[in-house]
Amino acid sequence: MATQDKFDKVIKMSYRLWKNSFSDKEGKHPNEESLAAFSEGTLPEKEILSVKRHLLRCSSCSEAFMFAHKLGKEKLSNVPQELISRAKSLVQADARKSVFEALVRVGEDFLELLSFNGEVILGNRLMPAPTLRSRALGQFKDELTLIKDLGLLRVELRLLRKDKKDFILQVTAREKKTLKPKKSLRITLFKDNRELESYACQTGKAIFKHLTIGEYDIEVNSLGENDVFLKLKIS
Repeated sequence: MATQDKFDKVIKMSYRLWKNSFSDKEGKHPNEESLAAFSEGTLPEKEILSVKRHLLRCSSCSEAFMFAHKLGKEKLSNVPQELISRAKSLVQADARKSVFEALVRVGEDFLELLSFNGEVILGNRLMPAPTLRSRALGQFKDELTLIKDLGLLRVELRLLRKDKKDFILQVTAREKKTLKPKKSLRITLFKDNRELESYACQTGKAIFKHLTIGEYDIEVNSLGENDVFLKLKIS
């Protein structure tokens, strides 16, 4: 219990240092109690995703966690390794790579890719999205397929327009080396921090119907590996 109290103090200290050094540019930050509960594994399940997503995207909070680890490395030598590993994992390079963001504008009779740093399927070939936009080829009729390698996975996001404001989203994950469908996945769709649908996938694929204009988050969870987060904004 005393060991855990020491770890809590480090978390609170790092949080206060962060709070005094950074502005609130990344939205609402988790408070020190939430950070400590997350590191202990005692945070309520409904709050875990929100904190995890924030830590992966907010460099300030990630640095605070890393600072806690570095500060406590000598003083907290008795802290259970599981807690230290959990804090370190939040800022590993693989976690920083596991972000996929795309912005798509809906025109009268086309889909336009405004922002994406992966590749796009054009006909039967892959083309880097920046190259595509530089050649004024960023508009698509009713279907858009985006691909990006994230860690050990190759993730494909396919957006199909069924009607002016009605879309189908297909998310596929493959093993990057073999391009075989990744088994034992859970793919979950969120909008406005609210879970809409979630599927356990043995074929590496999930299909979500009746999407509308708005901002969506998709989590691809692979057992034993880092989660992959996708963000799709349809405007």
